[in-house]
Amino acid sequence: MFPISVLIPTRNSATYLGAHLASIRRWLGQVEEVIVVDSFSEDGTVELLRSGLQHPMVKFLSHPTGLYQSWNYGVQHATAEYLYVSTVGDSITPAGLIHLLQTAERFQSDVILSPPVFQKLNGRVLHNKQWTIHRYLRAQATLQPSALPSSHLFLTSVFAGASGMMGSSASNLYRTATLKAIPFPTEYGHIGDTAWGVAHAFEIRAALTPERCARFLLH
Repeated sequence: MFPISVLIPTRNSATYLGAHLASIRRWLGQVEEVIVVDSFSEDGTVELLRSGLQHPMVKFLSHPTGLYQSWNYGVQHATAEYLYVSTVGDSITPAGLIHLLQTAERFQSDVILSPPVFQKLNGRVLHNKQWTIHRYLRAQATLQPSALPSSHLFLTSVFAGASGMMGSSASNLYRTATLKAIPFPTEYGHIGDTAWGVAHAFEIRAALTPERCARFLLH
């Protein structure tokens, strides 16, 4: 059993839930707990999750709308050592999740970052699309997991603007205790995780891997 709490934030997500449940079933039985935080969905999202999530430790929570507010609320209920945010539509492979966990433990990191693969709704993979983390890995010729210097996390995020170095949290793994002590900021729209990395770059231990562990759905 992996010491991972999986956070699934939802709000009227029924359209994508069938594919998402099929994806997470590949590794669901290996994680410690699952936490659903739903923001008052009206399309049957919660009902689909209640019937489709087969795990002995599932928590269903409700929270008003607000992306990172809901994330933070779910984090406070997590009990495993690490936390993975499984955003509906995005996916991670079983091997990818294991790789992030092993890398986090190897470097004793508070967050481990990985470059996502970009996929459109029709399933087409965009091989040429890149974020800051992809360009950084190429510029540094990074071929193996490594610690990420605080100055690099800060400066690359500052100069990259909204894209930052954090990429997609669906490609990352966090230390739960760190997120409980330093929650995501809620005043930066949809880039709260990027802002978190900038604001706390010199307080946290970060690592990164060139392994493409997860897919980010463009929609």
